[in-house]
Parts: sequence; C-alpha cells; structure tokens
Amino acid sequence: MVRVEVGRDGRVKGVDVLNSSGFSVLDERAPAKVRETALPDVPDELREREFSVDVPVRFALRKREP
Repeated sequence: MVRVEVGRDGRVKGVDVLNSSGFSVLDERAPAKVRETALPDVPDELREREFSVDVPVRFALRKREP
C-alpha cells in the first residue's frame, strides 16, 4: 500500500510506502511504478486542493514462455 500525495496543480508531489511487502526490492519498486503510471484526471471537487490517496499495489509473478 502506498500513499500518493497530490499537489494543487494535480501533479504527484510524493509517494510513500505505507505497508511493507516484506521485500525491499518490491517496496522500492512500488513508488516508482506509481510515478510511471498515468493517473486519472483529478475530480472537479478536488481541483486546486492538496490531497492524498492510499493506493494498493500488487505484484504478480508470471512464468515466461520460452
């Protein structure tokens, strides 16, 4: 779980890990992945306000095909 802080301009100001996965490599990757992701438009009622939202991040292992 990460907390995403959004500034008055609608841009991400910060991303912090709230709950560790227990694996440092995943805890380091989660905020980076959120920053790389195109976020939805800010709702009108939140425009020009700072706010934060908690976002679950899920990693899954997939078998590679040869």
